[in-house]
Amino acid sequence: MVTTDYKPYIIDMGYMFPPSLADFLGPNDEVHIFREVTEHLDISCLDSDFNGMGQHPYHPLMLLRLLMWGMANRVVSTRRIELLTHRDVSYTYLAGGQRPDYRTLARFRRRNAKEIKRLFKQTVFLCARLGMVNLGHLALDGTKLKAYTSKHKAMSYGRMKEEERKLEGEIEELMKQAEETDREEDKAFGENNNGYNIPEELRRREERLDKIQQLREELEREKREEQGLKEEQAPIIEDREQRSFADHDARMMRMKRGQFEYAYNAQACTEESHGVIVAADLTNKSSDSVHLPQMVDEVRELKEEVPQMVDEVRELKEEV
Repeated sequence: MVTTDYKPYIIDMGYMFPPSLADFLGPNDEVHIFREVTEHLDISCLDSDFNGMGQHPYHPLMLLRLLMWGMANRVVSTRRIELLTHRDVSYTYLAGGQRPDYRTLARFRRRNAKEIKRLFKQTVFLCARLGMVNLGHLALDGTKLKAYTSKHKAMSYGRMKEEERKLEGEIEELMKQAEETDREEDKAFGENNNGYNIPEELRRREERLDKIQQLREELEREKREEQGLKEEQAPIIEDREQRSFADHDARMMRMKRGQFEYAYNAQACTEESHGVIVAADLTNKSSDSVHLPQMVDEVRELKEEVPQMVDEVRELKEEV
């Protein structure tokens, strides 16, 4: 009988000298270029309001890299990015072996949304210095990105009002029952009820009512701003207008296969020579046409700054 001489396979084998994560990626992996480009970004604007109190925070460059690398690979969910820092070598490498949770990543992105967009512009300028940006021919395209929520976690404006009335009635009835129960218990056990033990059913309904009221008020405030109304004026809202409890910013959009999902509309404008993205946006507006003016303005701004920068680089080369 012939025995096969396999290579040793020991899944729990340790290392005498631990390898660098970069060794697992290989020298030509795109993540190395990404690291080099982001190394030159001015990140002094990120989380500049940190007061030095409490635990040491994660380095903003590390959090920025994880979010940008995620977006570059069509991963926008912070929960997914957290998982990938455990499972994907490129994410673990960019995180320096650290594993920030999704709440940390989401808070960082929310607090620094404007600064992250400005840093994106810096990367375009860096690519221009390397001669990788030609603004002669550009391509603009958009795609719908499914939000981290579902249609089952949403409610229409008409249903919100109906549910509020229903819950208010149920809460009032439960309050009456609670009062009656207290009176009966006082008779049976004496007046020693401390008043802190809220019935579970009442607490659950009050919490649901609060969530519905907050979502309704947020929708009314948004529509009031859109319609240019004052605080005391009632906005016009169709009863079928929906909002999600899990993601208030997401909107119902028609996806590529024709189905409707809560999603965001992502737009990207690339230049011809190296495929560098020179302008990008992510909104909750379903129509692609409404994004065109803003994208054109961003490109016009770049057209004024990039040629000047390229000329400066050319002059430096000539001097050398």
